[in-house]
Amino acid sequence: MMMGSSGMPALLRAFSPTSLGLTAWYRSTATSGDVTQWADVLGGTAIMFNAARAATAQADKALSFNGATPDVGSVQLGANNFNVNHFAIFLRAKPTAAAGTQTLFAIMNGTGGAVRCIEIRPTIAAFRVDVYSTSGGDGRRYSYNAQVAAGVARTWGVEFTSSGATELDRTVVSRDGSILVPSASVDLGAGGAPLQLVAATGRAVFGNFHDSAVASNPFTGLLGWDVFIRAGSRMAGATAGVMTQQARTNITTFEPLT
Repeated sequence: MMMGSSGMPALLRAFSPTSLGLTAWYRSTATSGDVTQWADVLGGTAIMFNAARAATAQADKALSFNGATPDVGSVQLGANNFNVNHFAIFLRAKPTAAAGTQTLFAIMNGTGGAVRCIEIRPTIAAFRVDVYSTSGGDGRRYSYNAQVAAGVARTWGVEFTSSGATELDRTVVSRDGSILVPSASVDLGAGGAPLQLVAATGRAVFGNFHDSAVASNPFTGLLGWDVFIRAGSRMAGATAGVMTQQARTNITTFEPLT
């Protein structure tokens, strides 16, 4: 990778987390061997893994998840991780197979398999996002058909803002920077389009449905090498979701997983 006069890779210097308003930027730095954590470049709490995950030898530095116990990474939620009114996450994934139900990311209100707030799942038929508006499990499930393919790397974005004018302005899902239109949406619990997220106090979980050492709808494939989060505010100029379209494009084109 090209190095600048400061010693920092030129591509990294050209990427501005400040202009994107990121509140957390988790990043893998290993190119091979075992990895026990992803540091937050912005100085927050690192994502810790229940067991060391093998990093790929490719330049992407992604982690290999084999779908077995205990393939899970988690981080305690804090002010820099989550907000009930404005939250966006972008992560890169390359599933080994587009089969069954796998979990890329979940926000848990509490520990273990407690009531959740957001779930992101690639499934055999569709990419699926569950958004909850109450601790009782009420919310909406959004499905996006024919978006997941085995062995194909994508950058997935999920954004929620309470400031959106319509339901689809509030919950926005993107693939490689392009906003997707749900193929279907169904109520969860008592249902209702979320107007605000649950005030979670638990953990953000990667690669598994909950943060225990028990495999529960685990992800199989490559995950990483960057995870971007913006919480607490909406970008100026955003018309749908938390981010502007230019911001989605910038995130997608920076160090893509291949």
